[in-house]
Amino acid sequence: MKAEEIQTIVILSSWSSGSTAVAGFLAKCGAYSCFPHLITNDSKTPDAYEPLYYRDALTRLVDESTLQTTGQPFEFKAFLISWMVEQKHAAGNCGATHIVLKHPLQAFVLEELARLPKVRFVVVHRPFEEIEKTRCRRYWPPSYGANGAKEIYNTIYSGLQELELDYLSVPYAKFREQRTLRNTLLNYVDLHPNSRLRRSAEEFVR
Repeated sequence: MKAEEIQTIVILSSWSSGSTAVAGFLAKCGAYSCFPHLITNDSKTPDAYEPLYYRDALTRLVDESTLQTTGQPFEFKAFLISWMVEQKHAAGNCGATHIVLKHPLQAFVLEELARLPKVRFVVVHRPFEEIEKTRCRRYWPPSYGANGAKEIYNTIYSGLQELELDYLSVPYAKFREQRTLRNTLLNYVDLHPNSRLRRSAEEFVR
């Protein structure tokens, strides 16, 4: 597939929200997840499905602990443009039709992401109490739990409204339980895996 025809799926979420399951599901269904990935200390989800170089660029712009902008937006913009060209070529070489991007700090660069061609937004959410339980289990810092989630989701929904962007809302628990919601997700992002890939994706979610 030509690079310009490849679609981009942006997963908007906080940490500990279940977004890894959604990103992994889409990757198992054939979306290119931009290697290498961040590896976590959680044995349940060792692969975060967060592209390392993308994460590095985001954390140069926004501090993960304070969620305050510390870098220069123009530097992230320049990175995103060139990096996406590379990733689309890599995806095309793998035969992928989609790229999936996941990182909580994407909430703070929605305007730049909205400029990407053929982009779809998916918001993955979970009750704050569950987010905080997962953070505590992982021994992660406060910004990775309920405190950070409240600010991140406020930023996500404010940005989506301000920019008048379409998005699909995906509650994590229902995503795990309901194949119909997983079907809705695949239809929304226009990703149509073959039976082998879909079986792999379903096994991943279980």
